[in-house]
Amino acid sequence: MIVSVEQLYNQLSAPLSGIIWIASDEPLVTQELLDELRRAAKQQGYEDRQRFFSGPRFDWSEVLASANSLSLFSTLTFLDIQHQGSFDDAFKKAVTQLAEAQLQDTLIIIQTDKLDNKQLKSKWVKAIEEASTVCTVKPVYANQFSGWLNQRAQKCGLSLSPQAVEALAEKTEGNLLAAAQEVEKLALFHHGKTVEIEDVVYSVADSARYNVFNLIDRLLEGDAAHALKTLSGLKAEGNDTMYILWALTREIRTLIQVKKLQQAQQDNDSALMRLGVMKMRSRLVRNAAQRIPFNALVTTLELCEKVDTAAKSGQPDSANRLIFEICTALAGRPTALFAMA
Repeated sequence: MIVSVEQLYNQLSAPLSGIIWIASDEPLVTQELLDELRRAAKQQGYEDRQRFFSGPRFDWSEVLASANSLSLFSTLTFLDIQHQGSFDDAFKKAVTQLAEAQLQDTLIIIQTDKLDNKQLKSKWVKAIEEASTVCTVKPVYANQFSGWLNQRAQKCGLSLSPQAVEALAEKTEGNLLAAAQEVEKLALFHHGKTVEIEDVVYSVADSARYNVFNLIDRLLEGDAAHALKTLSGLKAEGNDTMYILWALTREIRTLIQVKKLQQAQQDNDSALMRLGVMKMRSRLVRNAAQRIPFNALVTTLELCEKVDTAAKSGQPDSANRLIFEICTALAGRPTALFAMA
C-alpha cells in the first residue's frame, strides 16, 4: 500500500516486516524518517543489518541471495538498500521478486528517488505496492514553508516571531535542510525562548559561534593541522560535545549522498542544493567527497553513533577521543585506532 510520511511514522510502533520503500527527493525528511525506522527496527530485534548501495550495473544477485538465506534462520534480520539513479529493469525485477517472496522474519528498507505519477500507475510499482509499504514523500511547497518552520522550531524548543520566520524563510530560500540547520543553531543558544528577527540576524553575523563550521571546512580541505587546532580551541572555549557532533554527523551524511551522486555522475549544483550545499561550498564538498573513501565515510558515521552513546552515558574522555578519530579520518590522516573501528 502507498502511505504518507505521517502514516509511516504512526506505524513504527507496530511490528515491522516485509518491504518498506521510501521514494523521495527531500533529503532531510528522508534521513529523519530512515533514522526513526532503523531505530524502531532495532528496538524490535532487527540486529543483523546488511547495507547495500545499488545503482546502474548493480548486481542484485547478492541481495536476493542474502534475503533468501536470511529467511532460513529464526533471527530477525533486515536489508538496508539505498538505490541511486533510475529504476532499470534489474531494479524492477529484483524488488518485485523480493516483494512476491513474502519473506518471514525479514525487513527490507529501500530508499530511492521519488516516483512520478506515471511510475506510480505502472504495473511493476502496483505489483510491489500490493505486497509492500511504499512511502511517497511530498515536497513542502512555498505556501507551506512558514508553517513548516514554526513546527520545526517547536520540536527544537523554540518559538519564532513572525518576523523571524520571514527572515529565516528568505535566508534559506525554501531549502528544508538549510532551514533545519539554521533552526538547530538557534536552538543551541535560545532554547525555550522566543526568537526575534534580531536573533536571526545576529546568528548569521556572529562568526565566533560558527567556529565549528570553520572546523568542518578545514576537514573538507584535508588540512589536518588547522582542523585539530580548531577542534582544540572549540573544546577549550567550552563548546558542547553534542554541538560538534551534530555538525560532524550532518556533514558526513551530506558527503555520503554527494559520493553516491558522483558515482551516478549526477553531482550538479542543483542536486547539491537539494542536499543543503550552497553554491559557494559546492567545490569544497565535491572535492572532499572525491578524496574520502566511501568506506571511511560509513565508518566515521558509525563512530558518530558511538560518540553520542559515550556522551550520554557520562564518558566525556571517550567521546572526545572518538571525535578526534573522526576528524583525523576526514582530514585524510586516519590513526591506527580508526583502522580498527
